[in-house]
Amino acid sequence: MMGISEKLGLSKGQRYVFFGGKGGVGKTTCAAATAVWLSEEEGKEVLVVSTDPAHSLSDIFDQDIGSEPTQIEGVEGLKAIEIDPEKAAEEYVEVMKRVYEMSKDKGMEDMFGGEDLLKEQEELLKSSPGIDEAAAFQKFMELMKYDSYDVIVFDTAPTGHTLRFLSLPETLERQVKTMIKVRRTLRQVSKMLKALIPFADSDEDEEDEILENLEKMKKEVEEIRETLSDASLTAFRLVMTPEEMAIYEAHRALRTLNHYEIPVDMVIVNKVMPKRADECEFCRTRRKMEEKRLELVEKYFGDKEILKIPMFAEEVRGLEKIRQVAEILYGEPA
Repeated sequence: MMGISEKLGLSKGQRYVFFGGKGGVGKTTCAAATAVWLSEEEGKEVLVVSTDPAHSLSDIFDQDIGSEPTQIEGVEGLKAIEIDPEKAAEEYVEVMKRVYEMSKDKGMEDMFGGEDLLKEQEELLKSSPGIDEAAAFQKFMELMKYDSYDVIVFDTAPTGHTLRFLSLPETLERQVKTMIKVRRTLRQVSKMLKALIPFADSDEDEEDEILENLEKMKKEVEEIRETLSDASLTAFRLVMTPEEMAIYEAHRALRTLNHYEIPVDMVIVNKVMPKRADECEFCRTRRKMEEKRLELVEKYFGDKEILKIPMFAEEVRGLEKIRQVAEILYGEPA
């Protein structure tokens, strides 16, 4: 049986592994099992990250996990993070406040509409759609700079949230390019005014600093886009159950991921009825239905590696159960 490096393609140097799919299909289970296996059987230093606001990592590992790397008890080389979107929003608001204070020193506080409008913006930001994805993306940008881990495994939010998260690099790149274009235009106008009106105020150093920061941001976003689309660095795994809704949603997600050139090389079908269950009439009927659904999986994802996890009698929680899932996915421990 293939080892995990071959199955997951990590022999090619992949560092980022995403698990996505419909809510409730078992993304956390697969992410946790993969992270534990990579750490225990491959000797990797691994960080598993939850970008789902309804965090499940704490539940499946049966321990409290915070917004900073938390050591997983019983697995020496594994740490976990649950990104807190509320905390991320608060941190962003603090940045806004610091910028506002700086603008006051320059007599430019009107750009923010004054303190009353700033407070309104704070409340809007905290409740704005997309803050979860923005917080997750900001954390991802930070994590890319970490050298402490061989692999980072992402347990993502349900499909819609995840696709918005993965579309952010493209959106940000367009926005930053527009900002750079506007800033350069304003700078040219400022130079023209300076030439026409010698005493006109123009701070060349400040303009250079703004453009420099925008160019730096543009470069960082471009690097993230390149990383996410590089199959030697990034892999996306679609998780589903053998049900039509989950399969169709995963298929739509695949088309979107292809659009963003994010490599998908594996699908995992979770909660499959064990074959021995055909002794029960209900189970035989269920199994027959699932066989048709599995044919649908083959039709839509036949060019990917397809792995199956049988339905467990009890919920997957704790290291013992997580290791059982890892063995089903990746084979017996060495």
